[in-house]
Amino acid sequence: MLDSKGLDILTRTEEHTAKINPENSKKYLATKRRINGLCKSLSTETKDYKPEKTVESIESYIKTKDKMERILYSEISNHLFNLGPEQRVIFLTNVERLLIYSLGNDSITLDAAKIIVKIYDHTQLVNYQIESMNNIFAQRIAEAKVDLHKEIKGVEKEYITILGIFASIILTFVGSFT
Repeated sequence: MLDSKGLDILTRTEEHTAKINPENSKKYLATKRRINGLCKSLSTETKDYKPEKTVESIESYIKTKDKMERILYSEISNHLFNLGPEQRVIFLTNVERLLIYSLGNDSITLDAAKIIVKIYDHTQLVNYQIESMNNIFAQRIAEAKVDLHKEIKGVEKEYITILGIFASIILTFVGSFT
């Protein structure tokens, strides 16, 4: 059983906040900034996109000391989820161009090529998730429309029935006067 002292320990954040290393925070922010920059470059119009610049950016990221060991895939996901359909197509086309460029280029380092493949895989997975969600939403909306249409038809029938009853009462009432 959790007593009030145990609850205080669970909700206390000062001890944990003090353990955050400012150096790790710097790495996180630097990596986040780089990934966001990468996403912005991949969002440029396809005719203006230059995969070699993205490769240069990735290779300079690999060489920096203030980086995390892993890519922040959540930043890429967040960027993709916030794009409209047309912008998402541009982004995915540019990622595909980047992958094709990197596969056919021997001057790209192995680490950069691995990152590019991971970015490609991740963007495809996020796109599948978005498309799946859109399909589910469209299906649910179609089902709701059908249900609403059935309900409106039912209300219409009830309205006609009530109107008929009311009309018969009025006719009976008026008929009794004449």
